[in-house]
Amino acid sequence: MYPHERSLVKRLADKPFVLVGINSDSEERLREAKEREDISWRSFWDGGSTGGPIARAWRIRGWPTVFVIDDQGIIRHNGIRGKKLDEALDELLERAIVTLVENVQSEDPQIRGLAAFRMGKYLAPDAKKVLAGLLKDEAPSVRRRAATGLALLGEPVQPLLALLKDAVEDEIAEVRVGSLAGLRQVGSERAGDKELATVVINALEDPQVEVRLAAIETLGAFQNPLAVPTLARMTRDQPPKIGKAAALALASFGAEESGELLKELAEDPQHPAKVWIAVAMHRIDEPGVEERFERFLSDDDVKIRRQAVMALPELGDFDSTDLYILALQDEDVEIWKTSRTALSRSNSERAIEALHKNLVDRIDKLLPLLSGSDFGEERRTLRQLSDLGQPAAQILFERLEELPERPQYILWKIIAPMRSPEVLELVLKKLHDPQIDSSIRKYSEGVVRYMPEKARAGVNDLARCDDARVRLSGVRLMRLYDDQQATDALHEALEDESSLVRVNAAAGLAQNKDLRALAVLEELLEVDDPKVLRSAIASLSRYDPEIAVPLLTKLTNQRHHAVLDAVIRSLGTIKASEATAAIVECSEKTPSMKHAAIMALRRQNTSASVLALGGFLRDPDSNIQQMARLILQRMNKPEAKKVLEEYAQQEREAKKEADSKDLEKAETS
Repeated sequence: MYPHERSLVKRLADKPFVLVGINSDSEERLREAKEREDISWRSFWDGGSTGGPIARAWRIRGWPTVFVIDDQGIIRHNGIRGKKLDEALDELLERAIVTLVENVQSEDPQIRGLAAFRMGKYLAPDAKKVLAGLLKDEAPSVRRRAATGLALLGEPVQPLLALLKDAVEDEIAEVRVGSLAGLRQVGSERAGDKELATVVINALEDPQVEVRLAAIETLGAFQNPLAVPTLARMTRDQPPKIGKAAALALASFGAEESGELLKELAEDPQHPAKVWIAVAMHRIDEPGVEERFERFLSDDDVKIRRQAVMALPELGDFDSTDLYILALQDEDVEIWKTSRTALSRSNSERAIEALHKNLVDRIDKLLPLLSGSDFGEERRTLRQLSDLGQPAAQILFERLEELPERPQYILWKIIAPMRSPEVLELVLKKLHDPQIDSSIRKYSEGVVRYMPEKARAGVNDLARCDDARVRLSGVRLMRLYDDQQATDALHEALEDESSLVRVNAAAGLAQNKDLRALAVLEELLEVDDPKVLRSAIASLSRYDPEIAVPLLTKLTNQRHHAVLDAVIRSLGTIKASEATAAIVECSEKTPSMKHAAIMALRRQNTSASVLALGGFLRDPDSNIQQMARLILQRMNKPEAKKVLEEYAQQEREAKKEADSKDLEKAETS
């Protein structure tokens, strides 16, 4: 969700919107994510587990969970994502702007002043006119906040300068940040203004990181030499983003003012901002950048290597290809991903060749690990292969036939989501071969399912093939499309000579309760082929209960275990009392199907299915009794609790009666 969050922060930068993240990862993973995903918004750490105090307080059950809170602190939405989230935010933001306009009329100077500042910050309608009037407000806090809002609207800063200086010490951090942004507009025009420089330098001691960052950026714009020693000291500040900002600000002063100081800082191999000092030195044309970054990328500390590879884009016009190629060899996944992404954007032959060689080397190193018996290692290997991304898909596809059956199966599951157009073309050719194994055929179809639109012409060709095995693939894949052309193709396939082709065509049409498909399904229920029967049975559940249940009930006399299992499963998806009765009847006719019947009744989750499960509590098989009891305990139906209580009461009464009889026998004897 990070890309969407970044887009929201960027799109709503001039709106009254704040994104607050709560992260349940370990501290190290959180730091990595902040750097890797460019998390510029506030993100709190919740203790490093999904049971952290914030997650518990907010009763979080799934990650990510999104709460949308309005400007009054009221939760308006919970769990929405994507387009719905965007629409909800836009609606609430419109209301928030209206509230600002209302609040600027408040009698409370705190509310009035903050509303004035935010009208400027968020470009509210008629903001300039309203704020200009507030420059004469009786409350000093309102005047300085109105001035800050006007500066943010691009009004000339010189007449507002005195108020902006005062606003640098405002009690609200966002006002302090805004005032520094306003002062920044003065730029180098006031480079010699010691008083102004002192005001901004003092802001470097602010307890809020965002204020210190704003002050550093403003000092870089002023280029007042007074700030150089302080900025040099700030390169050692924490968090690291402060050190980075200070180092880059020093570069803006040029070699004459900050060159010697940067060299002195660079001599400290333990300096926490040494990577950014190297970037700053490059910006003032100090030679040796390649050698410095080669050292960083070979450092024993993975944090330094990560910082270095993330800093390479900051080197401007410097050709970093060789440095990215060096980083490509790193075993750290994040470093490798970053360097691969950068090289993939290059047209350099060196970059293309290095990427391909690196992929081949990594794949050849990882594939043998899939043939062992260590499932933990297998999972880790699969994650690493998945991380290789789309460029690795074709190489993995070409290696498939060299592997045993199980590694082949799990590799198909990795290749398909990579959505490689090259692999899709190869797979469509493979599907035209009638001799390929049925399992390989299904795995190959899985690749097509991830790219249906790109495969449309190929699927049409498969559906028209002379060989029924190939047509079967075409018909199965034709079900991916919801248009008239696909419907016509499936209707045509209802007349196919192959029962498997016909039943798959009917399955696709059954989604819309197609009556022609229903007639074919009824006909196919007479076929003595378990594969055909199972598919037909599953498709019947798409139709209304009054149609499906009688047809499925006729099959409860089947002796084939797999077919009976399919019947019970299909009945379990139908929430009708007739379906419940049919499930129970099937379990009575064939006691070996009781387990499947209980699971089907659980899936129904109706009042009738709860009562039916109660009947299994009296089954002579204790395992069936226990299973029914566990299912009822987990169901959220109030009837389930009642059934269990009644059964417990009957058990107590039966025991009491048995104890009484035992006592009578003892007294008689």
